[in-house]
Amino acid sequence: MQSVPRSPKSFRRMWRKKYMKPCMRRNDIMQSMWKDAAILPEPQRKRWTAFFVAFVVLFTAVCLGVLNYNYDSLARYPYKDEKSRQLIKHYLNQEEIDYIIEYSIPPNMFIAYIQCPGFSIYHAAEYKKLSESEWMESPAHIVTMVEETRQVMDTDTLIAYLADGNYSYSDLHVYLTEGDPYHSGSTLVSDASGTDLWLDDSLTVSTRIPSGLAVLPAEWCVNGNAVSVLDETRNALSGLMDAMSLAMNNGLESGGLLISRGYVSFEDQEELFEKAQETYGKDASLYVSYPGHSEHQLGLAVDFAVSGIPEDSFEKTAQSQWLEAHAWEYGFVRSYTKQDELLTGKYESYSHYRYIGTELAVSLHEQGITFAQYAKQKAS
Repeated sequence: MQSVPRSPKSFRRMWRKKYMKPCMRRNDIMQSMWKDAAILPEPQRKRWTAFFVAFVVLFTAVCLGVLNYNYDSLARYPYKDEKSRQLIKHYLNQEEIDYIIEYSIPPNMFIAYIQCPGFSIYHAAEYKKLSESEWMESPAHIVTMVEETRQVMDTDTLIAYLADGNYSYSDLHVYLTEGDPYHSGSTLVSDASGTDLWLDDSLTVSTRIPSGLAVLPAEWCVNGNAVSVLDETRNALSGLMDAMSLAMNNGLESGGLLISRGYVSFEDQEELFEKAQETYGKDASLYVSYPGHSEHQLGLAVDFAVSGIPEDSFEKTAQSQWLEAHAWEYGFVRSYTKQDELLTGKYESYSHYRYIGTELAVSLHEQGITFAQYAKQKAS
């Protein structure tokens, strides 16, 4: 009888039933593998095991090294300028790179400063803010100014001190690093350019040099000496000297009124104060202001004189009496009066006048108060 060919499906069922199921019920194959491994002597088996483990470790390390070598630390940084990216990779460590990525800090916030000595990516916003105010300064100087001052003042305060007509950074740096050698508890005034600025033993302008100094005409000055004041002060003096000439009507230039002192630098004030110490000892500051505390350093104060008359007799002259009555009309007032000695810490002076502007001088005259009293009211 001729056999009927089996279908493929029938053949597969037969194969699984006859051969595969018995094999699946047995563990002969696994046992054979373990037996083969057990054939090796124990020392050799340990060596091969150690070799295998070492190979796996080495292979893994190589793979990780290749991945790390090809990894771009700035892959997540959204700004793609290639030059900036190269500078960032060169000058910032991984922690700093993570910082700019996390906070999405754009290169224009810091890339101009990244090569400067003392640069810190964490202070980039301060550099940027200061540079917007001090736009003529180099990036290196911007970094220096921020880093040297940030422990004692914020950027807004630094900007205020450096505002036009206020302090140069060198003057500010002297005060911050050396303090006030004459009065340790003094405060550096924030706005040193105002005509109503008041100075005393507790307030200083340090080594500041005002801008806009102008030399007075030689005929106004004692012995024709070179005397400087601020240009605004000079203009006010011109009107006062003309009025004095008309009032005195004595045929003398400016009615015989002269100017013995105007602007005095910090260094020159040091010499004056040292001489006062030699003369008055511990009471020197009652007669002469500390360096950095003198109104003369502002370019707003002058000392008047009359030829041939000693300074301590100036108050008795006609010129002094006219000044008492009319100086306020031209913006000048006496800073140191008898009634204000406790406020000013200075003995009375008839020859020392301070320019505060016509508007304020007229206001104080109408109120019947002195400049010292006004300053104390303003400060309180």
